Amino acid sequence: MVLAMFRGNSRSFWAFHFFIISALLLASSALADPVLRFFSDEAAEVVLEKLQTEFNPHRTLDVSAGLKARDVDFPAFWLMILEPDDSLRAALKAEPKFAVALPPTLYVSQQEGHTEIGIIDVNRLITAYRLDEGIENKLVMSFDDFYNRLGAYGELQPLDDSYVKQAPFFSAELPDMSLADAADFLEVILSGYNMNLVERWELEQVTQLQICNLGFAEIFFNDSPAIAIWAPCRLYLYMEGDTVRVGSTSLGGIAPLYPHLAEETREAMQEVYDIIVNSVKELGAENFDFGPEISP
Repeated sequence: MVLAMFRGNSRSFWAFHFFIISALLLASSALADPVLRFFSDEAAEVVLEKLQTEFNPHRTLDVSAGLKARDVDFPAFWLMILEPDDSLRAALKAEPKFAVALPPTLYVSQQEGHTEIGIIDVNRLITAYRLDEGIENKLVMSFDDFYNRLGAYGELQPLDDSYVKQAPFFSAELPDMSLADAADFLEVILSGYNMNLVERWELEQVTQLQICNLGFAEIFFNDSPAIAIWAPCRLYLYMEGDTVRVGSTSLGGIAPLYPHLAEETREAMQEVYDIIVNSVKELGAENFDFGPEISP
């Protein structure tokens, strides 16, 4: 009903969406799956081609093709990593920990009877960070543009009344190490755990490592395509004064956002999380900042 009221005016709808999420911060303690989903009746391949033309992504990863090479039959599934605009870069410069979710990943997944398109709902996630109001407003406007454009390719699915109350990251300090050396060594350590480097990206003052293991991807996306908004797994490094700070997605913080996950999926998320934390520890990290649902 509410969605129908605003469907004719996209700007009003997203302004209303942001207002509701902000108001709920005062009235709710619910956890949210921070994903906006759009459903299309067209085949995934058709939707993908249209979205690539619309967004001109930085990179597109064909997950199903990668799994097919491992003799795994998996429905059509792509990750589109969008090109960061000025507002996204400003947000990363102001808060490097936002690199767990930026640049955003758009996923396209063939489901039974429809194609699912998903992207992170920044209006829910942004409440867990402290950004300057001007930067926050520009970031929200940039994502609103993404959402409005996606509405031309699929029908927005109903929203619930929840939000993300905790930023899903952990971080630690790497003393006596340069930023470049820390990133180089971390790449090597992660490869020893069969975590493959998808891309090393310099974004403002943040060095981001995007990593993936198709075995874990099969488990995650087969259970819940929406987990793909966090893929590829992102580690970030930046200078805080004279010290390198390193961090990554807190999978222990993310798991509660998906209450219906299978036990196998939760165990796999914990395994990936342990790999990342252990890799950082092997570099000599100290002064870990774990979320309340994470234990070192």
